[in-house]
Amino acid sequence: MINQERSETMDNNGPIGVIDSGIGGFTVLKALQDRLPNENYLYFGDSMRMPYGERENDELIMLANTIIRDLENRGVKAVVLACNTLSSLIVELSARVPLFSVIEAGVQETLNWRDRGLVGLIATTATVKNRGYEKELELWTREVEYIAQGTHTLAKVINDGQGDLKILKNNIREAVEPILLKGI
Repeated sequence: MINQERSETMDNNGPIGVIDSGIGGFTVLKALQDRLPNENYLYFGDSMRMPYGERENDELIMLANTIIRDLENRGVKAVVLACNTLSSLIVELSARVPLFSVIEAGVQETLNWRDRGLVGLIATTATVKNRGYEKELELWTREVEYIAQGTHTLAKVINDGQGDLKILKNNIREAVEPILLKGI
């Protein structure tokens, strides 16, 4: 989590904002609803500009700050970045409410179940380039070898939801093979 300062005008009874560029954020929203069932949520899915993973950081920061500002104007008390790509840029974002990243939770969960000192990540090119997971892992342990593989197409194929299992399997195979070759 970052940016714990709260605005004096923030409504503590307001909803929690959740941002993603596609459908993956619904998994995060469901987990939030399970853990915090008495909260209200305001979901912003930017399907018009998804996937974010091939965009430049300057554009992503501008998009995220615009969405965050819109959610703040709607009275959210916090914002969860359910998008890995935006989460990898959290320190660059501006908000009057607390921002939460899925990267910290992802790293903690990974460290809970790993059985070897190897961790592989398949993510968008921007997420890998921004090293969000790598930096978060380094905060928790230096005993893990981290291997990341950026993919240009997997997020788009998943979010398009066209149901072509063969295309999805091929995209997963292309993303996973380089990591498997390195011993993960």
